[in-house]
Amino acid sequence: MATVLDCARLCDAVYETNPAAAGWTRIGFHEAGYLPQSAFQGAAFQKAGTVVFAFKGTSVASRSAVGDVLADLKLGVGMNTVQFDLAGQFVEETLVPDGHRVLLTGHSLGGAIAQIVGNRRRLPFLTFNAPGVGVIAGNTSEIANQSPLMGALRVAGSVISVFRHPVQAAQDAGSLFYRVQGMNVRLSTDPVSMIGIHYGRIATLPYSGLLDAHGIGTVIGVLESNATGGIPAEHLTRR
Repeated sequence: MATVLDCARLCDAVYETNPAAAGWTRIGFHEAGYLPQSAFQGAAFQKAGTVVFAFKGTSVASRSAVGDVLADLKLGVGMNTVQFDLAGQFVEETLVPDGHRVLLTGHSLGGAIAQIVGNRRRLPFLTFNAPGVGVIAGNTSEIANQSPLMGALRVAGSVISVFRHPVQAAQDAGSLFYRVQGMNVRLSTDPVSMIGIHYGRIATLPYSGLLDAHGIGTVIGVLESNATGGIPAEHLTRR
């Protein structure tokens, strides 16, 4: 069973070109390419009856930098990105042993991907400092937290995506009809996770720093000294 801290460490590992994590066996890997349409990177890790799919976030120093930035821009205005599709295909094509629990996780952009794929495939997810990616999600009270301009941009972007990706749009609307099984863990001073409307619930951990609040290393440091880190991830992602 994966803990919250386990998931954060797997999110950190997936940024590497050869992801590995102590105590976990990697059973799948999709490596990012240089082109925007191949920027997605994810890895599947197995331990004790659980398979965790970890999705890489934005990395400006990696081969996927251009694709990551383009994906971030699309997310900002509520549009679909090819990384969502690639992540979904990766999950579908990875051979998961019978009887294993499946959990999706990701940091930043990777967390946005986890929300979308989790919603589309009805899989539980746990994210860290991720932006919200829904225009209308289960916790619709978040709409009030958006500025009128950002709200309008996201609605416009979503309308464009409906015409460009009608099947995806129909899948994304699924959160209106069932309660998404997900939790978004964020640090209180992180600016990225304040953006948008999240699929799933939000848990905010106190942190006083500003410049380093977004990094996954900082999140891991907080979880190592916070009781939340030891909680089984599936306890947070239950409906």
